[in-house]
Amino acid sequence: MFLRILKKDLKRKRAMNIILLVFIILSSLFVASSVNNIYCVTNALDNFLEISNAPDYFAAIRGKDSIETITDKISDVSEITYSGYERMIFAEKSNFSIDGEDIDFKNSSIIMSFGDAKTKYFDMDNEEITDVKEGTVVLSGKAVEKVDIEIGDIITVKIGDKSLDLKVADSCKDAVLGSDLMGMTRFIMNEKDFEYFYDNDDDSVLYGSLWYINSTDTNKLNSIFSEINNVLFNADRSTIKMAYVLDMVIAGVFLVISVCLILVAFVVLKFTITFTLSEEFREIGVMKAIGIKNTKIRCLYLVKYLAMAVAGSTVGFFLSIPFSDTLLKNV
Repeated sequence: MFLRILKKDLKRKRAMNIILLVFIILSSLFVASSVNNIYCVTNALDNFLEISNAPDYFAAIRGKDSIETITDKISDVSEITYSGYERMIFAEKSNFSIDGEDIDFKNSSIIMSFGDAKTKYFDMDNEEITDVKEGTVVLSGKAVEKVDIEIGDIITVKIGDKSLDLKVADSCKDAVLGSDLMGMTRFIMNEKDFEYFYDNDDDSVLYGSLWYINSTDTNKLNSIFSEINNVLFNADRSTIKMAYVLDMVIAGVFLVISVCLILVAFVVLKFTITFTLSEEFREIGVMKAIGIKNTKIRCLYLVKYLAMAVAGSTVGFFLSIPFSDTLLKNV
């Protein structure tokens, strides 16, 4: 009998039940996506640095000879658990051109070999970049967005008396130097292309190295690098995190929006269910009049709303996945 009553109720109030189901779906969508976004935003930076193998300590050094100097300085430091460096060439806008016109990247630029990479780089789809083919270049940070460059464009790179035409293969996320405050663009080349430029006798070419060090005592590293004349920049991981402060402001705004969406979802759902139940008072009174007990009436409506809640929340959960991804791409 109760199933028959429930079936007739669903048919008779189809429009109201559909509206309620839609609100449950929307509420579930907002709650699921917002909870996921809150978790992602609050853990994003630490996770990004971790999966990118960001070092405990980072330093940018000028000069080819400085590599041997630093190696001697840190070789006997017991607190260091790992050290490695990337060779680099300092560049400026006159070193890059498209169709004869110089490219102004609005910040400092360095050229390096992918074979020297000590951290991981990820493309715009968050897939790890595992190779840079000969004749191509990968740009880090937001270089492609800031200037009129598209993937597939041919950039002429001229260092000293040597030049190469390289195709822009991709743009990547760089955990160490990719923030706006760091203000440095990497031109990541294939090993052979980089060696072609690195073996250069032109005295105007500026060389350097980027050092990545893991240590249990970064204060000792500060004292060591303070004695080296050619240090351009040195910082520990906390400073690297601080460089993302502008990005975290955006993430904070996004966090507030997510919390607001959760509150809106619950308020709308509460008023929708309350209004729906108020429409059921007459039917409840009739069922009481014919002798149906309160427990049975409660079970009837619990089954109805539980079924709608399960169906709506399931649909809302799966819809929240692409919805959440779309919102997170802005952060």
